[in-house]
Amino acid sequence: MGGRLKGPLEWIGAFRVDHSVAGPYRPHLPFPISYWAYTAADIELVAEPTNPDDGEQVTAVQVLPIDEAIEFLSVFDDGPLLDAVKLAHALELEAPDGAR
Repeated sequence: MGGRLKGPLEWIGAFRVDHSVAGPYRPHLPFPISYWAYTAADIELVAEPTNPDDGEQVTAVQVLPIDEAIEFLSVFDDGPLLDAVKLAHALELEAPDGAR
């Protein structure tokens, strides 16, 4: 778990991926077509993240003001995740204190 929603999810966007590799990244993931949806929400961190044994392993959770989140992601991601965070910022979906 790790976080608890404090309000509604705000829709940001979605996209479709037509995979060109030989097989799925993990057996449980959709293949050869998958869909991604992005939302924003106010959350409260209530515990360390938990992970199912066969799932993706969350190693850290960071709460950043949106400008810092964009700067942080720009080092690792030049695709849809960074674009979604920039769009959330443009739509003014960040929390009143600047963190999300």
